[in-house]
Amino acid sequence: MKKIMLFTALLVIACRIVAQSQEINGSLTTTGDIVIGRHVNGKWGEGSRLYLQGTDYSNDPIWFAKYTSEREITDLKINIGDTTDKTDRLVVGTTRWDTKYFHEWFIVRSDGNVGIGVAQPSSTLDVNGTIRAKEVKIEATGWADFVFAEDYKLPTLSEVENHIIENKHLPDIPSEIEVKENGISIGEMQAKLLQKIEELTLYIIEQDKKNSELEKRVKELEDK
Repeated sequence: MKKIMLFTALLVIACRIVAQSQEINGSLTTTGDIVIGRHVNGKWGEGSRLYLQGTDYSNDPIWFAKYTSEREITDLKINIGDTTDKTDRLVVGTTRWDTKYFHEWFIVRSDGNVGIGVAQPSSTLDVNGTIRAKEVKIEATGWADFVFAEDYKLPTLSEVENHIIENKHLPDIPSEIEVKENGISIGEMQAKLLQKIEELTLYIIEQDKKNSELEKRVKELEDK
């Protein structure tokens, strides 16, 4: 009796699978959920993988997997190849309905570089467009408070003037040509601009002292 009941249950499950799934031209379609792997109490790590078969010219392992490091802490892992150089990519894009052209919008290369609107990002993050955020925090490697150190040699205004006449930009500030060719580092540029503000503050303080001294001498002459 138990064997008959077990056989009947298996038959019902098989019928449900057949009823919900069908194969069309090598593709499996289903109206129900597809579950890969199983849960085992007390076992963590990587679950079963969903592989995407390659072509005759590529056997790169492309798969999805659920990874559980601790209870209810889960990662969805997507493997995009078997190399750590730039050849394999994860690409998210859109195919135009009229031209059937696939536009690449979001790219993760196998070397870890990420591109938004950039097909082959050469930096950790390359963005071809505008970035909008409520706040951007830069981890600066240095700051410009050395200007206020006692041993700092403040350039004279004559030296600054001569540098401007000769180079057409402030000392320690990149030229327009350098910026166009290489861009700028926000953290480094903020430090350089602060350096110029601090130097300008010292010039103003020095000029104020000279003005105060001059006013004092003028008043002494007037009193005489």
